[in-house]
Amino acid sequence: MPGPEHHRADIGRRVAARREELGLSREDVALRAGSAPGYIAYLEEQAAVPSMGFLLRLAEALDTTAAALTGGDAELPPGIGRAAYRPELVELDPDECWRMLGTHGVGRVAVTGHEGPAILPVNYVVAEGEVAFRTSSGSLPGRVAGGDAAFEADHIDEAFSRGWSVLLVGPARTVTEPGAVRALEERALSAPWAGGERDLWIALAPARVTGRRIVVRGAPPDGGRRPARHLTAARAGRLTTHGGAMYQDVTNGPVIAGVDGSPEAGDAVLWAAGEAYRRKQPLHLVHATGTEGRATDRAAEEARAAGHELLARTAEGVAGRFPDVTVVRRLAPGDPVHALHDEAGTAGTVVVGHRGLGGFAELMLGSVGLGVASRTRVPVVVVRGARDHAATGVVVACVRDERDHPWARYAAREAALRHATLRLLNVWNPLSHTGTALTMLDDIDGIAQQRVREMHTLADGLRAEFAGLTVTIEVEGGRSTAGLLVQASREADLLAVGAHHPPLSIGRSVGHVVHALLHHAHCPVVIVPRGTDEGHGGHARHGRRGEQGETGEHGGTGETGGAAAGGPGSAGP
Repeated sequence: MPGPEHHRADIGRRVAARREELGLSREDVALRAGSAPGYIAYLEEQAAVPSMGFLLRLAEALDTTAAALTGGDAELPPGIGRAAYRPELVELDPDECWRMLGTHGVGRVAVTGHEGPAILPVNYVVAEGEVAFRTSSGSLPGRVAGGDAAFEADHIDEAFSRGWSVLLVGPARTVTEPGAVRALEERALSAPWAGGERDLWIALAPARVTGRRIVVRGAPPDGGRRPARHLTAARAGRLTTHGGAMYQDVTNGPVIAGVDGSPEAGDAVLWAAGEAYRRKQPLHLVHATGTEGRATDRAAEEARAAGHELLARTAEGVAGRFPDVTVVRRLAPGDPVHALHDEAGTAGTVVVGHRGLGGFAELMLGSVGLGVASRTRVPVVVVRGARDHAATGVVVACVRDERDHPWARYAAREAALRHATLRLLNVWNPLSHTGTALTMLDDIDGIAQQRVREMHTLADGLRAEFAGLTVTIEVEGGRSTAGLLVQASREADLLAVGAHHPPLSIGRSVGHVVHALLHHAHCPVVIVPRGTDEGHGGHARHGRRGEQGETGEHGGTGETGGAAAGGPGSAGP
């Protein structure tokens, strides 16, 4: 007998079938969904259970719906999943019922025969306010003619545990007039699925039309399949190749917000909702209960119930401020770091408050927040600053040179979404790592001039790519890189800094400058991954004086504003 594991494997089967239908490779699907080809292969071949966030991205990549990937299995009954949290059952008016029925489909007719009542599936068409179906003479469905009959059709959305049903009750008759029969045959888009000779048409003229729908708050709107869309040049334009690495435009991905009930998290959620609205992307609300492995624990049940209620309240608050934003809720049983990472995948942007309660305690000031920032491959936004911080129309990106072009594109897109100016800021420290002695004082002016030229090169590349975007550059020298960046945040709507991703994910991607910004910045800070560290292990491009590896401590080499082997410290957070 097939069980839940069989159903899970069917998700992979449907993914593979849809991918082959579109003529896509696993690499194509992974690129679209912001995943890895290996995971797509694992999903197709194993009994994998993807998160709802990834399932929605995968459905988008395959130009279908999450329901199509999780439901419609011929070997299992629909509705084997759990009920949604606090579903609402609403009545449908007659017009809505007819809209649900559409023009044709599969429904069920109730029949009373010699052996008692029966309910049988039939292929139906809708014509002139009636529902008609084909059967054969002497068949059980044909016995409904000449009396009152009941007809039902429904739809089950497995992905969100929701659906609708429509019931028609009224007299049924046999259709014999040749013109009427010909009209029904023309309307029928398919022969009966059961096959065989079925030339008897039965029509039901309903005297009563009723329907009901299960509504789940936070689920995306019902929608049909979109036209197939291949990886065109326009879509490929969302990607850029730099130094042999492929960077995806994550501003086209969902916005993930951590929820814990604290005022700071509330501010972060509203900021994230505004970001989702600008991007025209969904907002995913995530709450971590820390109850993994405690399925029967009463405290765990209470934590889950409280988490569901918190997510529902938060979603309602978002709907009141941003009614056009699609909100997806996720209650995660594990820890907050993994919950946010799992939901974001490789295509989302994570948004958190600078501190929190419960599952996000001391967020961004303690180990949880650092885990989010230092272990992610997607941008992480830490919402800081006063609530009455006036908009400045400026996005600041702290950059080094043209090597930062890939991640600086993120800052450029953020500026474009806000119709703001992009300010490229290069901060460098002319002092050695001891902070007391100048190194090669006669070269200081030359270093500054070189940095200005490099900044112009970076700015010109961004202007060419983002037509109409105003890009300014500024090169600052000083002993405190963190202090200069905190000062710059006073006149910014968003401050973007780059962080390396250590090889094999070993080591931290944030250092003391980013720490200082997360404590003291006057506006939200976004930490954008740069990719694999170019200078890890003390090999930080010694060919140029004043350079350093990346935004992290590397065995004594300098961070932003520190000094690497070979000269004064450089800017780059």
